Amino acid sequence: MRLVFRVPIVVALCISAVGVGLYAGVKRTWPVPGLKGLVTGKDQFGRLLSYPGKVEIACPLQDQTTAVLLVIGQSNAANYQGQRHQSGDDRVINFSAGHCYPAASPLLGADGELGETWTLLGTKLIQSGSIAPSF
Repeated sequence: MRLVFRVPIVVALCISAVGVGLYAGVKRTWPVPGLKGLVTGKDQFGRLLSYPGKVEIACPLQDQTTAVLLVIGQSNAANYQGQRHQSGDDRVINFSAGHCYPAASPLLGADGELGETWTLLGTKLIQSGSIAPSF
C-alpha cells in the first residue's frame, strides 16, 4: 500500500524538477550561467578561460622591444572569424588572466571559439622586422 502512495509522489517530484530546470535554462537564471561556465571553460562574463590544447608557458621578460597589442572590438576581436591561426614559436603570446600561452586560435580572454587575425598579425610583424625578436 505504501508503494501506491510513493510512486506518484516521486513522479510528481521528478516532473517538478524537470520543469524548474527548463524554466531556469530558458530564463538563464541561477544556476545555469555558473554551470554552463564549468562545462564550457568560460567565466561569468562569457570569456574563454580554457580551451583544449592550450598549454601555459612562462611569460617572457619585457623590454624596449616588447610590443603589446590591446585588441578591443566586436567580432573581429572576439574569435568570431572563419580562419584559425597559430604562431610558429613562443614569440607571439596570448596573455590572459595573468598567464601566458603560445598564441593560437581561439585566443583566451574573448568569448568566441572560432578564428581571429591577431595571431597572424603578430607573426607577420615579427617576420617583417617591425618588431625585433626578444630572444
